[in-house]
Formats: sequence, structure tokens, C-alpha cells
Amino acid sequence: KDERKETLKEYLLDAINNCTTYPELYKFIKSKGYKIEKGRGIAFIDNKKVRVKGSQIGFSLKKIENELEKNLTRKLELNLTRKRNLKL
Repeated sequence: KDERKETLKEYLLDAINNCTTYPELYKFIKSKGYKIEKGRGIAFIDNKKVRVKGSQIGFSLKKIENELEKNLTRKLELNLTRKRNLKL
């Protein structure tokens, strides 16, 4: 398998598991040395100017957006639960 794609996939998994918004994900991926092109879909360009579409590695723009939305919902629910517990 293409090592470049595997590395990017690992970074994306890490970003998706730790981010709740697109700007957070963008900052995380950028810190790993990638540029992001976002249009109808999403693509990542490494420091050697190699472009990989998100859909080529199983992360379409829609899938990324859905996962970030789930994370945000989870985080908000957790905060709400914590606040309720503090009031008890």
C-alpha cells in the first residue's frame, strides 16, 4: 500500500477523534504539513505537492463533516451532564 496515503489516513483518524469543528481539524492537519483544498469534496496536499482526495482514503468531505458533528454533539451532551451533576 501507499505509505503516503496510510500516514494521511492515520492523521485524519486522529484529527476526527479529537476535533469537533472543521477549523480545529484544519489546524491539526496543517500542523502535520498538509494543505487542504475544500470544494465539493476535500483533498490534502503534502509537502511534496502530492494531492490525495479524501474519498480515495475513505474520508469524503461529507463523512468528515458527519463525524465532527457527532463529536460536537457528544461533547455538548457530556458538558450538559457534568453541569447537571454539579447542581446535585
